[in-house]
Amino acid sequence: MIEQVVRQCLKVADVDTLVISDSNEVLSLFKTYQIRTIKTGQCNSGTERIVSVLDDLKHYDYIINVQADQPFVSPDLIRQSFQVAQTIQEDKFLVTPICHLDYENALRPSCVKTIIDLNNRAIYFSRSLIPYTNSPEKVLPYYGHHGIYLYNFAALAAYPNLKMGQLEQRENLEQLR
Repeated sequence: MIEQVVRQCLKVADVDTLVISDSNEVLSLFKTYQIRTIKTGQCNSGTERIVSVLDDLKHYDYIINVQADQPFVSPDLIRQSFQVAQTIQEDKFLVTPICHLDYENALRPSCVKTIIDLNNRAIYFSRSLIPYTNSPEKVLPYYGHHGIYLYNFAALAAYPNLKMGQLEQRENLEQLR
């Protein structure tokens, strides 16, 4: 699966693709592809993994984490994430593309739901059905996010100073930090 994810990422022109992993097996696979790899220790999330090697990534303004379980990730979605990032004026930020979910997928805990405000900014992520409804006929639109996180460097540099809160622990979702 990870090999397919990397193939999709390689379709994005003008973007360096790196594989960052704690698995020697995974890293050796990509050495044969002549892709830059970085070995890490054990980490709790992809964001922690990237932060653990941030010194090796200092020359990047933006770092995108495409999760290894996204074999059908769209190269256009990656490109669009970079385009959105270049328009953001904030010091520290995260871009994660969202999509509409049908009711059946919204019920699945493995499908992360996203609540957005009127400006399409994410205000919460959950494995639970949000917003709650007791009637499938009265469903508001459900949104989920793709397994992509684009950070600017400053956001990743600040990440180790942020404490894991109860919501991140309960939901097991790193983007809540």
